Amino acid sequence: MTGGQIKDVLEDVCDNLFNTDPYYQQGGDMVRVGGLSYTCTPTETVGKRISELKLDNGHALEAGKSYKVAGWASVNEQTGAPIWDVVAKHLRSGKPPNRSGAGRDAERRRGQSGHCRTGMTGFSTIIRAMIAALLIATAAPGARAQQVPLQDKPFAEHKIVLQLSDNDPRKQGLVLSVANNLMKFYDPDKVAIEIVAFGPGIDLLRPENPNRKMVESLVAQGARFDICLNTVDTLEREAGKRPEFIAAATPVQVGVAQILFLTENGYTLVRP
Repeated sequence: MTGGQIKDVLEDVCDNLFNTDPYYQQGGDMVRVGGLSYTCTPTETVGKRISELKLDNGHALEAGKSYKVAGWASVNEQTGAPIWDVVAKHLRSGKPPNRSGAGRDAERRRGQSGHCRTGMTGFSTIIRAMIAALLIATAAPGARAQQVPLQDKPFAEHKIVLQLSDNDPRKQGLVLSVANNLMKFYDPDKVAIEIVAFGPGIDLLRPENPNRKMVESLVAQGARFDICLNTVDTLEREAGKRPEFIAAATPVQVGVAQILFLTENGYTLVRP
């Protein structure tokens, strides 16, 4: 692995712990390493939390240099079908899990070797959790994600949901203008504003969008920006890489379903 890849792994694990958005705080603990030291700054942003990576000989870890890395579980890119596809195929086959004597003996030998007691802890627990999640999803497809609760605005006299489903900069500016004007016209405590972005509309919530500061300012005033995870999943399948979006955005599974949920709970739909 290159020094850059090693740092990326540490940054990724660190983000599971210290991301400012609770939605991305997956828990766990930092990677235990030997032959390498580093400094972790939880208050920094992702990509900047890990620094001062040094080998035991005192030399700095070089981003472009290759190093031999040993561990009980590889963090390099793997070939073959993803684990969730393998498990899903097995579940659909209806075959029971292999709990033969040979399998139990092999598992016992792995435990005696100590491999599961070093490196990142809880890996087997994660795998069991993934399998349990697949079982639940197979039994109840409709329970894929919990409904995002309504905003906590007990004094709101007006409730508005703004729909954004295209990436036209003028439309984005209009949606933001409407939200900003409503905030100014009403006391922020007296109005609940939710902007639901789906389809091409999620471009507004990308880190590089020029309106980012305006979005974050409205969130600070009490507005909420929802991003449709179905759209994010689709873009990931098409591009092979999951698109990034700002931490101020609230993930919802289905954007249109969130709009329906809000209108059923007293929100007025506005499509600028």
